[in-house]
Formats: sequence, structure tokens, C-alpha cells
Amino acid sequence: MSEFLLTQVINYGTPFIGIILMLGALGFPVGASVVVIAAGAFSQQGVLDGYSAIVVGLAGAVLGDMLSYGMGHY
Repeated sequence: MSEFLLTQVINYGTPFIGIILMLGALGFPVGASVVVIAAGAFSQQGVLDGYSAIVVGLAGAVLGDMLSYGMGHY
């Protein structure tokens, strides 16, 4: 599973990071920590832009937390 996620991070870039972190925050069993570590490694190598990976990843995690809270509250 982690090789698949790493390949998709290279193929789809920062939007994939945001989606995986959002799904992880919603409670789906995805390898969110593997994707975060891979994003850091790929941004160090120049494959991804580090700042956009941080912004999109943070936005995905916060959106997933908000959706999870909203589903439980209402």
C-alpha cells in the first residue's frame, strides 16, 4: 500500500496530499503519515514545492477535521 501511495504522490503532487490527509482526518484507514513523510522527502529533492505541500496538506487535514466534527455534531 505504501509503494502505491508514494507513486501517487509523485504522479499527482500536492492535491493528492491534501486528499489523503482529509481522508485520514475523516477516519479512513489510509497511510497519512507515510504521505506526509514522503511529501517532505520529495520537497527536499525538488520533486514537490514544499510550501504548497504544507498549505494544501494543512488545508486537507483541517477540512477533514471540520467535516468529521460536523457529521458528529449534526
